[in-house]
Amino acid sequence: EDTRTHHMRNRHTNTVLDGALFSLESCPPGTLAEVLLWLEGSSENKERDEAFLAHLAGFFIPERGGFLVGGNAARGIGRAIFQPDENARFKAFEFRNAASLGEYLDFRQNANDHFSQKVKAWKKVSIPENKTSSDRLTVQFELKIPRGQDLLIADGDMVPQRVRDQEGKLCWRLPGSTLRGLFRSWITRLAAREGKDVVDMHSKYRDSLSSGTSYDGDSLAWLFVKKLERQKEKETLRREIPEKYPVQYLFGTGFQRGRIHFSDALIPVSSESALGNLAGEENYRTHVRIDPITGGAVPGALFSNTVLTSQLARSFSVTFFVENPQEHEAKWLAKTLQALDFGLLRLGSSKASGRVQLVGAPAASGVFSELFTNIQPFETEE
Repeated sequence: EDTRTHHMRNRHTNTVLDGALFSLESCPPGTLAEVLLWLEGSSENKERDEAFLAHLAGFFIPERGGFLVGGNAARGIGRAIFQPDENARFKAFEFRNAASLGEYLDFRQNANDHFSQKVKAWKKVSIPENKTSSDRLTVQFELKIPRGQDLLIADGDMVPQRVRDQEGKLCWRLPGSTLRGLFRSWITRLAAREGKDVVDMHSKYRDSLSSGTSYDGDSLAWLFVKKLERQKEKETLRREIPEKYPVQYLFGTGFQRGRIHFSDALIPVSSESALGNLAGEENYRTHVRIDPITGGAVPGALFSNTVLTSQLARSFSVTFFVENPQEHEAKWLAKTLQALDFGLLRLGSSKASGRVQLVGAPAASGVFSELFTNIQPFETEE
C-alpha cells in the first residue's frame, strides 16, 4: 500500500489551513483486480442485456477517462480502466438446460480458482467503436520540464514524490491533487473576472477575520453555512449551486461531490540509485534565508532539497475528465491549460521553478473537445 499526505491551502496567505493536513493510504499504482458481476436475464431480453453490458463496460474505457472506485477521488486516486488490449467478457448460462446449469454451478462454486484462465474463452462484450461519451469531456495531455527548469512536488521530505507500482518499480509521481488545486485556483480567478459569485473572495476572507468566524476547510466546503443550519439548508444549496456558485459546482463541496477528476501521472525512475545517491534526473538545490536588515544569512536557515530536472526521459501523461460539462467550464479549463503551458502557472514548491510545458496538442473526446484539440503548445528553444 502507498501512504500519501495532502493539505488544503489558504489561497490568500498561501499557507496550510488549520486542520487541513492529512494522510491516507491507497493501493499502489497499477493494482490489478478481477471483477465478476452476475446478471439475471432471459433469452427474450438477450439483446437488451448485452446492450446493458456494453454500456457498463464503456465506463472503463481509457478514452472515456475510466471509472472512479472508492473514496478520495479528489486526491487523484481511484480511477479504474481496462488493461491494455483487454476488455470485458461474458458468458450466458441457460438454466433450462441441465448441462449449462451444471456448468454454472461448477463455476459459481470455484470462481476464484484460475479465474482469468477460465474467462478467456468467454465472448467479448461488443462496445461501439465510437469511444466518446455524450455526457463527459475527457482530456489527455503530456507535460514535460523544459530545459533549464526544475520541479519539486514533495511529500514532506524535501524530495520529489516517488512511489512503487504494483510490480515494485519506482516511479516519479505528479499528483492529480496538485493539478486539481492549481486548476481550481486559476479558474476561481477567471470566474471572478467574469463577475461570477466566488465563495472564497478576499473580501469574505477579511470579513471572517474581523468577525472572528472560523476560516477553515470545513467552512469553505459548506459555503460558510453554520453547522447547526447545514442539514436544513442542504437541499436549497444543491438547487442553487449550479447558477450561484459555478466553481464549487465543478469541483465539489461538503454536500455535493465534484464533477471533475485529475489522475496521478507517473514516470519510471531511469535507474534506482544506491542509498545516498541521486537518480540521473534528480539534482540537489541548496537554499538560505537572508535577513532583510543585515543582508546576512539567518542562523539555522540553510537547507537543501532535490528537484526533478529536464533530464527526465519521458513526459508526464495526465488525464482529467468532467461529467456533464458546461461550455463555460470547458473554456475555463482550456484557458487554464494554456496558462500552464505559457508559464503563467507553476507547479509545486517555490524551491524549484515549477515550470512545465505541453508536449504536443492535447487529445480530447466528448462534448466541447474542440476547445482543447485546437490548443497549440507554446514553443521554446531546446
